[in-house]
Amino acid sequence: MAGGFRIGGSCLHIKEKKKEKKSLAQLWKIARPTLSLVASVALLLVVLRGVDWAVLRASLGLLQWDVLAVALGLLLLYDFFLCVKCYLLIPELPFWRVYCMYLNMRFFSLLPGGNMIGEATRLYSLREMTDMQTAAAIVIMDKQTHMIPLQTYCMVGLALASIRVPLALVALAVWALAWPLLAPGVLFIPRARAFARRQGSRLRRWKLGRLVSDQLELLCGLCETLAGRPRQLVAHLAAGLLGEGCSILMMALLARSLGLPPTLWDWMWIAAIMLQAMMIPLSTLGMGMREGAMVMLLALFGVDKSQAMSLPLIISALTLIKGVAGGAVAAVDRRRRQHQ
Repeated sequence: MAGGFRIGGSCLHIKEKKKEKKSLAQLWKIARPTLSLVASVALLLVVLRGVDWAVLRASLGLLQWDVLAVALGLLLLYDFFLCVKCYLLIPELPFWRVYCMYLNMRFFSLLPGGNMIGEATRLYSLREMTDMQTAAAIVIMDKQTHMIPLQTYCMVGLALASIRVPLALVALAVWALAWPLLAPGVLFIPRARAFARRQGSRLRRWKLGRLVSDQLELLCGLCETLAGRPRQLVAHLAAGLLGEGCSILMMALLARSLGLPPTLWDWMWIAAIMLQAMMIPLSTLGMGMREGAMVMLLALFGVDKSQAMSLPLIISALTLIKGVAGGAVAAVDRRRRQHQ
């Protein structure tokens, strides 16, 4: 009886521990997006500190409506080409559903939690169209190759920059291009894939190692498939180049309308470095990080902080409009499919 009581007590203790861990996990799911939103507001307030509102209003007043409409069109094209880039990884999927998936992802990225919520939405949407392993492999590969087109523009822009760019920013750009070329780049080599799989199997003895091993296996499998489809891989990267080109043109067009001095070549590296700042998982949709990075980079051209703030605020407004409109289209499409 005593032994049975001890076993029963031990089981009860384990159940209580599991229940406690589950409660903490649920609490963190709620707290993480809240903290992200708080961080976004705090960062934005820090950046806005000392801004001359009269100068900011005057700078915003320079913007023309036709330029704003073209900029919104370029932003929509940016998302369209990134959708094509993702679709080309597995063209067997229905294109319209992949596009609606992207629209849905952009909408959910506006919510507290930002890009993390958006990426989770994309994974869930892909899982509805294919199996979980394929969906995870697509997301991993698409994220890994996302920086290659943008950093290619960045290196061209740095070579043709109208000012002397700080060495630290050049080193950051080189690293941001080298990393995606290294992983998954080297995994297109059969020996490198075999080596990665061996190392992954050794990691499986640990819980965290199993997660890394599974993701590595998914990446190796997709690289092996794409290695036999070189045209598909080139088209995937070309779609990324077209998408990032639209984003850079949008920034250059808005900047010219606002009277900002950087050239088109300068916007190639400014856009890349700003995106890297926005990828730091501290804020919702990069809010605060975008404004801070833009102010810092435009200061290299002698642009006043109050004038520099106008561009990121306009881009944030366009992103909000695009996200809400895209979310409405995706919701209508989902409702139509449910009725069918």
